Amino acid sequence: MRSRQKPSRRELDAAEAALEQAQTRQQREVRDVEREIEALVRRRRELLRRHEAERDELDAGRERARRDYEGALRAWGKWYLSGKNC
Repeated sequence: MRSRQKPSRRELDAAEAALEQAQTRQQREVRDVEREIEALVRRRRELLRRHEAERDELDAGRERARRDYEGALRAWGKWYLSGKNC
């Protein structure tokens, strides 16, 4: 009678180790992407705040320019209609 050797776990152990390594790497990659997303969300929030502040400042400048123009236009109209432009 011929003796059989106990089956080797080598391939199974290697496959399990590869799976464990892949899971560890994948979890790390997901964590890295989550951190990148969080950083992008913070950056987006900051950009939106800056954009809003810039729009507010530009809008205020436009309103000042409009008031100045309309005031100057009224003054010019009074001068023009007064007949002193001849």
